[in-house]
Amino acid sequence: MHNDAHSFLTQVTLAVDAIVSPAYAVGGCVRDTLLGRPVHDYDFTTPMNPDQVERAVREAGRHPYLAGKRFGTVGFKLPPAAMRTLAGLPQDPAPDAPQPPALFVEVTTFRSEEYQPDSRKPLVSFGTSLVEDLSRRDFTINALAFDGREVHDPFDGEKDLKRKVVRAVGDPIARLSEDPLRTLRAARFAAQLGFSVDSELAAAMEKTRVRLATVSHERWLIEMDKLLAAPHADAGLELLRECGVLRLIIPEAASLALVCGSNAWEETLRRVQAAPQTPEARWAALLGCCGQAAGAQEPDEACEVSIEVAHRTGYGLRWSKARHQAVEQLIRERGADTAR
Repeated sequence: MHNDAHSFLTQVTLAVDAIVSPAYAVGGCVRDTLLGRPVHDYDFTTPMNPDQVERAVREAGRHPYLAGKRFGTVGFKLPPAAMRTLAGLPQDPAPDAPQPPALFVEVTTFRSEEYQPDSRKPLVSFGTSLVEDLSRRDFTINALAFDGREVHDPFDGEKDLKRKVVRAVGDPIARLSEDPLRTLRAARFAAQLGFSVDSELAAAMEKTRVRLATVSHERWLIEMDKLLAAPHADAGLELLRECGVLRLIIPEAASLALVCGSNAWEETLRRVQAAPQTPEARWAALLGCCGQAAGAQEPDEACEVSIEVAHRTGYGLRWSKARHQAVEQLIRERGADTAR
């Protein structure tokens, strides 16, 4: 991978393949390795069925984690000794030397999915084709697999990484209709990676946006938190506004440009970018400007209206009590600064 035969992902993939063979690193760990970003989750795919994977893990002396087995996923840990080998550390360290942590990996059997009309729950069957497995994924940059030697890229995801573009695998309307949350995921990846969204995908996001209503608000919140805490949150928010999704989630924020003019929206985006990269700070920066869209004129009134908007938004998205309190406090602090 980038001619680095000793990359960590290469070593981890070969270590997993020695237990479950063949095994392919897949999705985010491949994408982020190619981008030089930290990898947080190591996911693998294999043609072996879940029973075969479990048996192979046990035969290797590992403990299988079976919570996801009925969905085709078996997890296990590469223990500290194996991690020392992967990191090139001595196997007999000094007694007080820190041990590298065990690495948890998940292996999922190749899958194919068939969606019924008006249902987000697919009929899942196990498959034998890597390309078929990759074809069910959302975006080309996530439809990448790595076998320890070469990247398998049937949908030109590497090209899209270089172009810095989020593009759907196949028909974008079909991909978003299968799981409408992918609309928020597209914006979140744009915000995290600093990528643009392919024009066909952007058009599909606008066309299918109302289907987001079929997704739980808890799942909305997970994606919005990640988007807001991302390095390019302003780009993600602008994308949601352009395709009409922001009106569904935070209508008051979407109204800023219409009611107060584009300058007000652009100033809101600047405030979001200037805020610390935590969900609470970014939510406060975004919602703290919404009093203007409701017609509030004086700073105190605008602050109170913004807090009302924050509470209404938070109740809809199932914020915790601590989140409500933190965002309200940050909006009040900003309002006090503005009034000075």
